[in-house]
Amino acid sequence: MPPSPPTPTLLTNPVPDHWESFSEAQKLEWLATQTCPGNPIESLATVYRRGASTTKYFHCLYAVLQSLAAEFQAPNTDKTRRLFRKLVNAFNEGVLPAMTAIYNDCSYIITYGKLSDEPVLLDAASGEELSPFDDLLLNLPTDDEVWD
Repeated sequence: MPPSPPTPTLLTNPVPDHWESFSEAQKLEWLATQTCPGNPIESLATVYRRGASTTKYFHCLYAVLQSLAAEFQAPNTDKTRRLFRKLVNAFNEGVLPAMTAIYNDCSYIITYGKLSDEPVLLDAASGEELSPFDDLLLNLPTDDEVWD
């Protein structure tokens, strides 16, 4: 078995003084050499790329849900519409804050070349007993109701 390629050494250097003048490609090249404080074997470029990719997928879901929500504007007691409204509510209250936090982290990394010193606080301590996702899952229709 051939030996595995050497793992690149990740550094913890201060952000260059002229960071703002770097192109995005130059920033990513530099970030690829810098260790993530919470995971010393992962580079800040990896954290940035993962967050940027996740943000794109969340944005796509958001756009689809908004388009569908526009189709379901008229009040109706139809089970599908009620379930869809619960899905949109769960997305807005659960996924949007996470999407915003990930986007803000990515923006901070690419703007300043490091992770923010401020912790990202999601609404985990809202005092609510059930999250919107719990409510959605508890109120899913049964198979018999779906196929009525």
